[in-house]
Amino acid sequence: MPNPSTGSAWTDVYGFNPLGIRKGIIVNILIRDYKGSTTNLRGGASGTNTKGLFSPYAVDGLYRTDLTGANFPGGRFYDVGALSEDGIRITPDLSVEGVRVAQARRAQRFDIGEENDELMFTCRESNNVVDALRFDLPLDANLQSVGATNYTVVKPMEASMVERQAIAFAEDGDQRFAYVFPRLARKSVGQSNLNRQDPDDLELTYGAVPCPYADTPVYLVRDGVGWRSQVTVAGAPPTSGS
Repeated sequence: MPNPSTGSAWTDVYGFNPLGIRKGIIVNILIRDYKGSTTNLRGGASGTNTKGLFSPYAVDGLYRTDLTGANFPGGRFYDVGALSEDGIRITPDLSVEGVRVAQARRAQRFDIGEENDELMFTCRESNNVVDALRFDLPLDANLQSVGATNYTVVKPMEASMVERQAIAFAEDGDQRFAYVFPRLARKSVGQSNLNRQDPDDLELTYGAVPCPYADTPVYLVRDGVGWRSQVTVAGAPPTSGS
């Protein structure tokens, strides 16, 4: 098609939405043991949104109150408590390999060599959930009461991988967003410093692994009155098909 004969000013054609610049002012982690089809997040008993996936938000855009309940389908989620002020780090890890030929220095194509997604957070609170995560123990069977006499958590002689399912929440005013990881395995655990300067932190890094039920390593959910009110914001990108 030929170029149009007339155009418009930048502000009439392009733009941006200043209300779309967000921060994770408040963040939190909920986590539970992964149990295959029992913890199915697609079309399952835990409730679904318009995409057919589990949403951690209620119909009004606020937080669901049933996630940490004992009767939640697939097992309750556990709150890890206070986190380091560094918050939550979600890292897409993508490596590509270039294909070169003898006739040129520039790569002629790129192929994905490896692709992963990571979730990292630092627990700053001493509680029973954090202690179980420290030694990679199943949560449902290893949580003692906080404050119990002779409270003791034992690390197994030989470690075994306990897979998890996690929700990384973030809130900025009346806008809320969450990264949902249907299936995770622990990749690394940081050191704990016992001294006068440092809190007894626990840094945990998890890697997303395929969940055959959710069919995605991670997905993002946005909601809240602030998010919904942007439907008519000037300069906002158009919706699909508009």
